[in-house]
Amino acid sequence: MGENAASEANFDDIRTISQSQAFIQVTANSGDLSGLDKELSEPIEAAKAFTVIRFLPNLSRLRYKPSVSAESGTSTALPLSIETTAMETECPGCKLRMPVRSTAHYEGGFNASAECWGVFSEVIEKEFSNPVLFGQVHQLTVDAYAAQHAGGNHRDKSVVVHLCGLYLVLERGMQPTDIPKRFQHMASTVRAWPHLLPTREISEVTVFDVALADSQEMHATLVRRWASFVWQAWQPHHETIRAFVAEHLGYE
Repeated sequence: MGENAASEANFDDIRTISQSQAFIQVTANSGDLSGLDKELSEPIEAAKAFTVIRFLPNLSRLRYKPSVSAESGTSTALPLSIETTAMETECPGCKLRMPVRSTAHYEGGFNASAECWGVFSEVIEKEFSNPVLFGQVHQLTVDAYAAQHAGGNHRDKSVVVHLCGLYLVLERGMQPTDIPKRFQHMASTVRAWPHLLPTREISEVTVFDVALADSQEMHATLVRRWASFVWQAWQPHHETIRAFVAEHLGYE
């Protein structure tokens, strides 16, 4: 069943991350995460901010084991663990396996594990601190993560909006910083949101790949690759998204 509360403002859990950025000016036209939360239009004081999960302060500590693809016969490196024998958890959305962290918590609406959400938090923190990355790929990061974590309690409104964001940037060529105001328009006018679920597992590329980027250029490249992968994984629903955008934004 689709969602009908078009005026509902709190539509992304990512809001908690944006609230953790001290004195960052976030507006609808400068690429805020949800494009809807009016209270984020003013600078946010660190003393009032939520705490970002510092899950992987040093991703370089990850150890890897070689893996050989049965199809290609090529050897790849897969994450093994963080030098620990701790048990692993698997993200229900992207299937990312990470060591369990007793201090990691996530009670938001995305279909994600606390450990996966922690990696995502680290990635967007990096983007918040880098104006170039923020302008070039931040919106793609948010949209890719949201679309990859559909299912569970993730609301139809959020899934559809972020799929529209991927479509507008990757197929229509829109600038990522122009997306939030389109989100606002849809949120204020759409009365029924389609219920869409991915038709296959979306796990080959995840936010973890982006987290391991060792340069600004590599970060941007990996975000674009990840976003394109996620968008293509939703291929059976592409026409639905195109029609939805045409109806509510007027883009034919």
